[in-house]
Amino acid sequence: MSDIIETIKLKCKTLTPVHIGSKEELDPFDYVIDNDKKLYVIDFHNLTKVIDDSEIKKLLDYASKRELGNLRVNIRNLFLKYKNNLKPIRTIEISESFWQKYNDEIQKSNINNNLSIQMNVTSNNKPIIPGSSIKGAIRTYVLEGRFMTYNEKEELKKEKYDLIESKLLKAITNEKKDISKDPFKILKISDVILPENSTIIYEVLSKNATGRGKGIPIYLEVIKPGIEFDIEMGISKYYLNDTNYIGYKDIIESGEKIKNLFKFITNKIINKKNNELQRLKSYKCFDDIEKKKLEAIYSNIRNNQNSLLRIGFGSGYDFVTVEGYREYKEPKKGKPGEGWGYSKNLTSDLQPLGFISINF
Repeated sequence: MSDIIETIKLKCKTLTPVHIGSKEELDPFDYVIDNDKKLYVIDFHNLTKVIDDSEIKKLLDYASKRELGNLRVNIRNLFLKYKNNLKPIRTIEISESFWQKYNDEIQKSNINNNLSIQMNVTSNNKPIIPGSSIKGAIRTYVLEGRFMTYNEKEELKKEKYDLIESKLLKAITNEKKDISKDPFKILKISDVILPENSTIIYEVLSKNATGRGKGIPIYLEVIKPGIEFDIEMGISKYYLNDTNYIGYKDIIESGEKIKNLFKFITNKIINKKNNELQRLKSYKCFDDIEKKKLEAIYSNIRNNQNSLLRIGFGSGYDFVTVEGYREYKEPKKGKPGEGWGYSKNLTSDLQPLGFISINF
C-alpha cells in the first residue's frame, strides 16, 4: 500500500529557458545540424552500416591526418546523404545564434570545441525536470523563512552552512546533522518527463559586473519557455506520523499550507527578481537599449497571479542561498571572478534562466 496520504497537483509553465544539468556533454563530433536548423545526435554505429567502404576510408584518412575540421564536415555530409536511412538518437531545435556559430564553423571546415553542448538531464532520451530540483528550491525558501524568524542570527551565521540548515529545520542530534529528522522527508515530488520537442539549444553568456565584453559563451540544452507540465506533490503518511516531525508538520502538512508557502516564496522571488534586474542595469557591459530590453523581460516574468519558482542552472546567488546568511562579496580590483553575486548567466537574447509559474 502506498504511504502517500495526500497528493497535490500543480499546473506549471516555463517562463524563461530552464536548464537542469546532467553529466552528459555533446562534443562537435556527436551531432550534425541540417539546414532545417535541427540538431541530430548521431548514432555512429548505424552510420557505418549504411556508408560504403570508400566513404569509411575517407573518414579514417581525415582522422589519421588529424584534419578534424574536414572530418567533421565529411561526417555531416554523410549523415545528410543517408538521412532517410538513419534514425538519430535525438532531434533537438537550435536557436538562431547557435546556428550562426555552427554554420560558420562548417563553412570554414573548422572544429571548435567551444561548440560542445551541456545537455539537460534526460530519462530514456526524453528531457525531464527532476522532482529533487523542485523540492530543493522549495527547501531554500523554507530555510530562508526560518532564518528570518531565528532569534540568534549572528551566532548561527558562524556555523557551517549544512549545520545551519539542520538547526533551522531542527534536524540535529548532539550538535550534529541528523538526516533521519529532516522534515522534508514528508514531501515526495515526482520527476516530470517532458515531450521530446520541448527543448532547444541556446547560447548562454556569462555577464560580469565589471566587464565590458559580450561575455563568455556556453551552449546549453534548455527547456523552452512556454512548456506546460504538471507536478505531483505527495505527503507521506509514514513520515508524517513519526514523532521526529512533531512541530514541523506546519511546513507541508496540507494543501492549504502549501498554497500559503508558495505565496511566501512568490513574494520573495519577486523581490529577488527586482533586485537582480537593478544589479544587471548597473553592469558596464549593457548599453541603454539592452537595459530597456532587460526591464521588459523581467517585468513579463510575472504578469498574472500565478506563483513563481526558480530552478536549475543560472538561478544565481539570490535564489540559491539563504538571504541574510551569505553576504555579497565585492570583486577584487582587476580580479572580477573572485567575488560572488556579481556575474550572471543570460541567454544571448538576454533572457534569465530558470523561472517557472505554478498554479493550483
